[in-house]
Amino acid sequence: KYATKAVLDGLDIAFPEAAKFGCVCADLPPTISGISAAIGENGFRPLSPGVCGLILPADISLHTVVSPSSVRIGPELRLTLADGYLVKEINGESPAKALAEVSRGAGPLEQLLVERSGFLLGLEAPRQHSEKKVWDGAESWGTSERAQSYTSMMKQSASSDWLVRSIEPSANGTLVVRREDLKKVPRRVGPAWFRCQLHVLDLRWARKELQLMLQRYLSLRMFLQNLQAPFGALVCQCSTTVGSKESEESELGYMELSNVLGKDLPITGALTNGEVAPPGIYMGGLDGKRTTRQGHTVSMCLFSYEPTNKDEADK
Repeated sequence: KYATKAVLDGLDIAFPEAAKFGCVCADLPPTISGISAAIGENGFRPLSPGVCGLILPADISLHTVVSPSSVRIGPELRLTLADGYLVKEINGESPAKALAEVSRGAGPLEQLLVERSGFLLGLEAPRQHSEKKVWDGAESWGTSERAQSYTSMMKQSASSDWLVRSIEPSANGTLVVRREDLKKVPRRVGPAWFRCQLHVLDLRWARKELQLMLQRYLSLRMFLQNLQAPFGALVCQCSTTVGSKESEESELGYMELSNVLGKDLPITGALTNGEVAPPGIYMGGLDGKRTTRQGHTVSMCLFSYEPTNKDEADK
């Protein structure tokens, strides 16, 4: 998780307006049961960590669409005490107590979803890099400026991009977020808390949301000149978004892309431990968006031919 963050921050600084897309194959050490099974068969050979990537030519346009598979549940919360991957306080009280309060206030359908897959924790996505000041490499989750008005906070809450992470409750009431480094909360500089939001997995809602996201993407494509139809697509999705069926048509992303862009579109994909892409819909070159490691999403990358030479575009 540390190497992933460093690589993404470096790419955003080097190519601020270019779209980046990818996935995390593995970031956590294997379990004891996994090591035992590997030793019993072919032996366990750990691989050294590394990153591989591909820079596409300028005539290839890369568009990304990130669709969440979880819905918000309960009110927005404040993470008030954390250390590394341990969440020790939410709203100034034990995380177990905060989760119990949200569960009691949930509706029947939400309670069913919580019993089926448990809670997920959404952390506010980091803000964009500022061009007016030197970026020191630290995440800017907030500022020490004067507090916002209630109306502006409500608008910010409704439009937030949450980075959803799996959580594991511990015996002492704390939460373990294995795929996030929260460092120290509260920090010496800046706000004394982080904004967070509980989520719950809902695949039925996720399929409808994905269809809407693709319709929005098609609407945005109409404003781009010289852009030809996509010639390929890559789908990276969390394993939690895969249903019980084993066919690709039953998985989120494949059927929706085929229905919107045609049955002949080549589509390939992979199950990941983190989807790497800017939040929402990103066309590249229009506005700079931070590339973040998503969680519990269906992320898609579409490749199109967009000639930069006017003579080639007229052919």
